[in-house]
Amino acid sequence: MDYRHQGFGGDFGWDVLVPLIHTDLQFDAAGFESHDIGIGDIFVEPVLVSWHTDLADYAVAAGVWTPNGTPDGPVGASKGFWTGMFTAGMTLFSDTDKTYSMSALARYETNSKKRQADVAPGDDFHIEWGVARNFNGTLDIGASGYCHWQVTEDRGSAAVNRDLKDRFFSAGPEINWLHQKSGLFFQLRYQFEFVARNRPEGRNLVFSIVKVLDWKDKFRLKDENGQLNLPRYR
Repeated sequence: MDYRHQGFGGDFGWDVLVPLIHTDLQFDAAGFESHDIGIGDIFVEPVLVSWHTDLADYAVAAGVWTPNGTPDGPVGASKGFWTGMFTAGMTLFSDTDKTYSMSALARYETNSKKRQADVAPGDDFHIEWGVARNFNGTLDIGASGYCHWQVTEDRGSAAVNRDLKDRFFSAGPEINWLHQKSGLFFQLRYQFEFVARNRPEGRNLVFSIVKVLDWKDKFRLKDENGQLNLPRYR
């Protein structure tokens, strides 16, 4: 869900993410295989401020991942700890019709101690990026990915290999489509992880539905001058 309100030269809003996660973990050499599906940790972002020009969008935000699930086994849907996340990013457009776009979001995460162990994962810094071609103002086709670095050591008596910090990268295709009348955004992406360190590599298939709660005439497809007036979800 997403809500936005205009004022002071920008859009103020909040959003909530409720993920449904299916995890498939396999170690062929050890003959280990495990599967899990369930509601993952819910993300609440009470602070979201964005600014929009003809050729660029900018945003800053702050939110928290809540450990609402039970981290049962190695593939549980919940991480089992609180995470504060701070975001700053921008999207650049090739022209006023927003035919081509290029975006990047920088995020910093700080983690609490796990509920079931005396260990707090180190802080993380990651960048999410995307490039896309827009069709008819409602369809984006392109590629996206992320770069992830652990920047501080794990803490607590149960922490091991403190000097080993996680690192991984990912890339793959992405499609976004807007149903204008309802204010629903649909996103599908498939990403491959590579060059991972201190963690396994995987593949991520993500399907997202975003509902903008205050979808009104101000978010109509074209303005009075015939220019595209489509807000881009971060």
